[in-house]
Amino acid sequence: MENDVVIVSAVRTAVGKYAGTLAPCKDYELGGIVIKEAIRRAGLSGNEIDDVYFGNLLGVPGNVAKVAAMAAGLPDHVPAVTIDRQCASSLEALSIATAMIRSGMGEVYIVGGCESMTNRPYYMAKQTRGYDGNPPHFLGNMFVPEVGFEQIGMGDTAENILDEYDISREELDQYAYESHQKALAAIEHQVFKNQIVPVEILEKKRSICFDLDEGPRIETSPEKLAKLRPLFRTGGKVTAGNSCSMNDGASALVVMSRRKANQLGCKIMVSVHSAAAVGLDYKKMGLGPIYAVEKLLAKTGIKKEEIDLIELNEAFASQSIACLRTLNFNRDIVNVNGGAIALGHPLSATGAILITKLIYEMKRRKVKNGLVTMCIGGGQGMAMLIQNEDE
Repeated sequence: MENDVVIVSAVRTAVGKYAGTLAPCKDYELGGIVIKEAIRRAGLSGNEIDDVYFGNLLGVPGNVAKVAAMAAGLPDHVPAVTIDRQCASSLEALSIATAMIRSGMGEVYIVGGCESMTNRPYYMAKQTRGYDGNPPHFLGNMFVPEVGFEQIGMGDTAENILDEYDISREELDQYAYESHQKALAAIEHQVFKNQIVPVEILEKKRSICFDLDEGPRIETSPEKLAKLRPLFRTGGKVTAGNSCSMNDGASALVVMSRRKANQLGCKIMVSVHSAAAVGLDYKKMGLGPIYAVEKLLAKTGIKKEEIDLIELNEAFASQSIACLRTLNFNRDIVNVNGGAIALGHPLSATGAILITKLIYEMKRRKVKNGLVTMCIGGGQGMAMLIQNEDE
């Protein structure tokens, strides 16, 4: 159909470690790089864009999406809006663009996300009076609301899931180890090469070309992972080794109606079938993918057995294992090139990164149905189904 929603370009940066190679780059600079490259790969000038929907959680400018669009050199008449659905912000950006296209309110969109967790700002705690010469109390840009919520961090939600699902520490560490092994194999075989736009960084009067994900550790082993101490609870099982890391990165997609793609002569990569978002108890937010996938499959009529490839965001090994147990997916088709435990999780950029990874792997394997699903901080889950156009 003419108002089918299709993706004609998908690109990402390599994901940088916290305070790693991408540390000199602001989030909007990374956003500008991927937007510019996505437009170039689509064969567009930028004048065709109806709007830019870009996810960002931690940035300083009031509307990071517009600043990123400006950094990309988009024409002044192109508007932009920043999306915040926490970890799924860029997936939500794609969902909104899909709805806009299907409703006829627009035809061509740039969607994605950019995040520099390295450069996140700090807040000052509110005072009823002046600081009286005492230094202000600084808060990180990722804090738990003080009113109406139990004071519980992300790591505690991962421990809560362990209590319910009876997952052993050995199982967590083995899952994390396998994530690293798959990611290392993908990098060795240059699986990610075509989806990554190199980032040029000037360092000490020399130029560095950053184009390899920094997270995967060749030295990782189950034995080394077993030696790591629990991060969040005395006697707990969740460690830095079986959790995702803090990261920097960006990703962008060019999305349009099928009619417009045919008119402009753009090569279609995949079509967007449907998406679903759910809410749940924030104290077990990691289970969000279970309910999001169930809602999506019920809405579309697609059976689990028809899904060919899955990208499940690995916030923690505990929630990933719990979701896979409950959904009973074949693990051989899940995160085939490693997940966030190895590759990293640059928050709002991750949804578009997962979509990008999935698109290229679907093309490589020539399969039809691909699923992305994520848990979301604050107690939500999201899932999206895309379909290969030339399988």
